[in-house]
Amino acid sequence: MALIVNTGFETNDAGLIESTNIGGLTIDGAINDEGQMLASAGLLQVTGSVDGYGALEISGNGRMEIGGYANPDIEFAPGSTGTLILDHGSTNYFNEIYGVVAGVHIDLRDVIDNSKTKPSSTIAGALNEYTLTVTDGSHSVSLNLAGGANTYGAKSFTLGADGHGGTMVTAV
Repeated sequence: MALIVNTGFETNDAGLIESTNIGGLTIDGAINDEGQMLASAGLLQVTGSVDGYGALEISGNGRMEIGGYANPDIEFAPGSTGTLILDHGSTNYFNEIYGVVAGVHIDLRDVIDNSKTKPSSTIAGALNEYTLTVTDGSHSVSLNLAGGANTYGAKSFTLGADGHGGTMVTAV
């Protein structure tokens, strides 16, 4: 069972908010993150947007779900096989995503993958920043991926169904 935090207002974080067990943690609404939010196990879910300049980190097999936009950078810790879940990636802004290596997953809930619609992806960039664009023809999500020169190529990602009607992007 998840712990649900609902203050009725935007929550302010100047410390550490961490999901450390399988039950998870849900913040019902938006959050102003000036500290650190860490998903190390279970699901850390924010139903609204994440503003501020704090740290959003996924470690181990943790999962982080964001319902709106995310202003802070998002980082997969070294060795992570976790999942970033973006509920409305096609209509929201996300800053850079760091640490996307083999075994990391990004779930794009609003890019459709079903028997009638199969998504496609393109990757472009150089030096330290790449843009991965995933589209189903109607919805497109562009993700800013941080990395060194020649980090990502055309075969760096696989696309598949996420089990919820969306698209799971897996780094290979």
